[in-house]
Amino acid sequence: MIVWDWLCEKKPVDISLKKRLEGDVAVVYGKELEICYLNKIGWQILDKSDGNNTLNDIAKYLLMIYEVDEDELKCDIVELIRDLQWKRLIRLE
Repeated sequence: MIVWDWLCEKKPVDISLKKRLEGDVAVVYGKELEICYLNKIGWQILDKSDGNNTLNDIAKYLLMIYEVDEDELKCDIVELIRDLQWKRLIRLE
């Protein structure tokens, strides 16, 4: 997986304005205070996006918790990271 190989050592940093956990997670972002809803796994990825963990670290953490195919998880992480970057909820270092 070429994209994963390029991203796996990047460290995501949460730059959202505010988070609220109620069932799904509501995350506020942008100048117009838009709201993005994340499921439990999306929340865990955002929560681990502290600038210390690489995407590979986050994937290993999730693989310990959930019984999922590793390649499928990596594809899902790449898709979520792209979406969160587009919405300016995270940046990669």
